[in-house]
Amino acid sequence: MANDSEIVAIKKDISYLVRKVDKIDASLESKYITKLEFDPIKKLVYGTVGIILVAVMTALVRLVLMQ
Repeated sequence: MANDSEIVAIKKDISYLVRKVDKIDASLESKYITKLEFDPIKKLVYGTVGIILVAVMTALVRLVLMQ
């Protein structure tokens, strides 16, 4: 069984870990976005890239068929 000094050390370590986890949590909330927030941006970028690729492929097919 643990003696009093070991219990105090364990409590100190646990409180340190709780503070560190709270700090990490606050950092994650302030610096990063969630998937829900990113989804509209992702759809917009993927749509734009898709349109550009279709335009390029169409132009290449047209060049091949004209020759």
